[in-house]
Amino acid sequence: MSTEGAVSVPPVARGFFSTLLDVVFRPKAFFASPPTEQSRWSPLAFALVAGAIAAPVGALLDSLVAGSRDGWMIALGALIVSPVYTLLGVFWMATLSHGLLAAQGNRQAPFRQTLRCVYYARATSVFAVIPLIGGLLATVWSVFVI
Repeated sequence: MSTEGAVSVPPVARGFFSTLLDVVFRPKAFFASPPTEQSRWSPLAFALVAGAIAAPVGALLDSLVAGSRDGWMIALGALIVSPVYTLLGVFWMATLSHGLLAAQGNRQAPFRQTLRCVYYARATSVFAVIPLIGGLLATVWSVFVI
């Protein structure tokens, strides 16, 4: 069988999408594995790339559905602010999650482990590409993943 004309996916992209699928659809198995075996992607890089993909694409599709002619400008703005939004959102969610675990007496891991979990949970942001309901779906699913 010839592979002529076949598209080759770079290993770094394969690793990203493999991690994304594992976190979104098999979170229990993903987080049960040792951190060194979870992903070739660092948690921070993974969260930033997931946000950089989801934010502009989601914003563009939402604006197109809403009938806006400035969709590409909205998408560009979303791409520019996505790293800050991702970092602030992840830190806020990790702090809230860690605080809730402590209040229930279930905090067994250090804050950096909670932060790591929330970084990878940003994989659910890909649901933001679904017009109108994607942001809500991403938020609800991230709570399930965490």
